[in-house]
Amino acid sequence: MRKRWMTVLLAATCWMTACGGATQHGQLTRMSAAEGAVALCEHEVPAAVCTRCNPAFEAKFKESGDWCPPHKRPESQCLLCHPTLKFEPLPELPAEADYAEIAVADGGKPIESFASPGKVTLVDFYANWCAGCQNVETELRKLLAADPAVAVRKVSVTDWESPAVAAHLSEIAGLPYVVVLGRTGKVLGAVQGFDEATFAAKLAAIRATEP
Repeated sequence: MRKRWMTVLLAATCWMTACGGATQHGQLTRMSAAEGAVALCEHEVPAAVCTRCNPAFEAKFKESGDWCPPHKRPESQCLLCHPTLKFEPLPELPAEADYAEIAVADGGKPIESFASPGKVTLVDFYANWCAGCQNVETELRKLLAADPAVAVRKVSVTDWESPAVAAHLSEIAGLPYVVVLGRTGKVLGAVQGFDEATFAAKLAAIRATEP
């Protein structure tokens, strides 16, 4: 019973605080990410995909579940629900990037088991509907491109009954949540939430604590 209560509390807290918006009405996808230079329309979303500028686009967003009925626009374009939304495409991963998705069934394993030997490993607990998590993904890809000594392991917590929630998130207020493992696999620290001005600096400060 306690486990169930904790997972419900975590989900509710995440939706209302760290996950990038006051509420969630539909599926948050990357369908609104712009290709190349981002030209915003009067609605402050990419002009090339804006459904208020191009009503004919509504159908494909609704079919995918990416739709916010109360605000009559895609969830991925709803700045009322997600004021921190970004629309740039994700940076490409370098061919040699040490980047992997942890299987959902393995999400409850000891966090040290996710470490990439000899590298600083960033374990990213994320959910597809979390706008802040999408911003974290952008920053992690930039780090991978800049520093080959960094590895990234992605752990999906979209399913609140997943093993990762009970094992690693029962005392965490919300997503995004990134744990930093040192070169020997030891936990150095963690960053919860996303702030563009400080996220990379916080990761760097945690890494600096390693002998």
